[in-house]
Amino acid sequence: MNLNRLIAAAIAFIALMYVLSSSIFIVDQRKFAVVFSFGQIVRVIEKPGLQIKYPAPFESVRFFDRRILTIDNPEAERFITAEKKNLLVDSYVKWRIVDPRKFFISFKGDERLAQDRLTQLVRSALNEEFTKRTVRELISDQREQVMQGIRKKVADDASDIGVEIVDVRSVSYTH
Repeated sequence: MNLNRLIAAAIAFIALMYVLSSSIFIVDQRKFAVVFSFGQIVRVIEKPGLQIKYPAPFESVRFFDRRILTIDNPEAERFITAEKKNLLVDSYVKWRIVDPRKFFISFKGDERLAQDRLTQLVRSALNEEFTKRTVRELISDQREQVMQGIRKKVADDASDIGVEIVDVRSVSYTH
């Protein structure tokens, strides 16, 4: 009889430890935590520290980086200017997640999909600006104005997907 109580107490202790360990989590200062309940977003936690949630089958947590991330295309892309000249452009984007809820809804939390979408946005903005200008305008004093226009367009589009564009840069050369 005493052995049965000991086994029951051990099982109860193990069950209690499981519930506690699956209910407590830590949010790092470099991350956002998104708490899900049966696939739906319940809350977004931005404040670092110890947090509590319902045990594993009821709620789960995914973490998203809040640091600045970089997209650097390894190959230069070809654009056509207003005067129909080829221009090779090497660009990079600095970005970060600012709204984890929108980010998750837009990309299911997949940073790779977000990078692909941001690359498309930058490519489209570069194409739009470059086709309106000559090579001379793009490499002269209008260059900064062109880059500001590109940054603004990409930033406006990115805000709809929970992302902030920190910087967009490009280096152009004729081919």
